[in-house]
Amino acid sequence: MKQKLKLIFVSLMFILGLVLFLYPLVNKYENKIEVNETKKNFEKTVEKLQEESKEEDSPLNKLYSDMKAYNEKIYKDKQSDLKDPWSYEQSSFDLTKYGVDNNIIGYIIVPHMEIELPIYLGANSDNMAKGAVHMSQTSLPIGGENTNCVIAAHRGYKGIPMFCDIEIMEIGDEVIIKNLWETLKYRVSNIKIINPSDSQEVLIQSGKDMVTLITCHPYTKNYKRYVVYCEREKDDEENNNEVVSNETVTANKEDKSKKLSESQYRILFDRYSPLVGVVIMGLLLIILTVTGKKKK
Repeated sequence: MKQKLKLIFVSLMFILGLVLFLYPLVNKYENKIEVNETKKNFEKTVEKLQEESKEEDSPLNKLYSDMKAYNEKIYKDKQSDLKDPWSYEQSSFDLTKYGVDNNIIGYIIVPHMEIELPIYLGANSDNMAKGAVHMSQTSLPIGGENTNCVIAAHRGYKGIPMFCDIEIMEIGDEVIIKNLWETLKYRVSNIKIINPSDSQEVLIQSGKDMVTLITCHPYTKNYKRYVVYCEREKDDEENNNEVVSNETVTANKEDKSKKLSESQYRILFDRYSPLVGVVIMGLLLIILTVTGKKKK
């Protein structure tokens, strides 16, 4: 009887471990399908709007003009409305007025993190559950001098990676922004850990064309912010599209290779502990089954 109870208990634990292990994988797979579908719809919208943009007063041309004016205004005003977290949450534009659905202004692609996420306007909780977000009162993602577009995402969400692996980013890594008009390429130029209240750390830097990635830090504790600053790639004629020296990239890689951070250890534990649990319970299940048969 005791043997049967042990077998039932281990079987239930094995099933539970399997569910815990599969849950994030299923979520990740479903999110990938959803992102691909969203991207297809976005590309169809872009194609339609670009066809209409041949007319000077088209919605797409008007949107670009309005966004450019917005970027110039917040730079001129020194981002004076960037006062508290609520400032970030409000969408800068109602894209539906310009024929763009779903509040998506573009996509961010980070090859080193192996992610591609839609960019929603406004850093509210609903948008952050779906992908990356543009933090309002920072520059919109259309590039240009005196701009700094701040893009935030969760440090992983229900098995979906998002910015979970941001700590593997290195100086010189590429970050790509695809908006409604073009593809903009940036490279990581600096990395910092800041306090949530340090809004001055994400302000526009005069003369620069930037994208800044930001997420919670340390992983699961979230009392700091991990910030990755990226600068626009120079033209092909200038330094072969590089914004940092090879020496800087090499030095950064050497520093990164020394040891894993506490956050990275936690991430690895969260990813693989369910699998370890499944394997252990599976072995116990086999052992109990074999010993039970021998006793018979």
